[in-house]
Amino acid sequence: MYRGARAVDYTACFPYRYNERMPGSDEMKPAGVKLTYDDFLLFPDDGMRHELIDGEHYVTPSPNTKHQTVSMTLVVLIGGWLERNPIGRIYHAPFDVVFSRFDVVEPDLLYLSNDRAADVLTPQHVRGAPDLVIEIGSPGTRARDETKKRAPGSSCRWLACSGCSFASHQ
Repeated sequence: MYRGARAVDYTACFPYRYNERMPGSDEMKPAGVKLTYDDFLLFPDDGMRHELIDGEHYVTPSPNTKHQTVSMTLVVLIGGWLERNPIGRIYHAPFDVVFSRFDVVEPDLLYLSNDRAADVLTPQHVRGAPDLVIEIGSPGTRARDETKKRAPGSSCRWLACSGCSFASHQ
């Protein structure tokens, strides 16, 4: 299978909330050693979301139904507007954004203007900051989405919560 394939529905057999850090250790190297993009490329292709944030490995199960509904609604609304106004493109997960050798994330949605895409879009991923990053979180992931998962260099970031009553623009 290719990276990002969703062949198995893990939500039925996972007692953890979407985007919550799972118990146990994600360590692939001794404590104190930051993981890099080279390590990231060795992570299993298991249908889970793997991210590196400041060299620390985070693994989350596939999204739940409410999350997917919010995501698809945003894709249809923003994508429809971009069809009529072709100033850029919207991309959805799974799609890696490589900020540095220690920071590789998979935002739920991201927008690249045509100008920005010429600078950061590669055939495999985005290398650098998108114009807009959209994270759809849950009450259990709100703190990480607002702090650790900040998109360095992005001109705009939206947070939407599929399981609570908050949305923010940063």
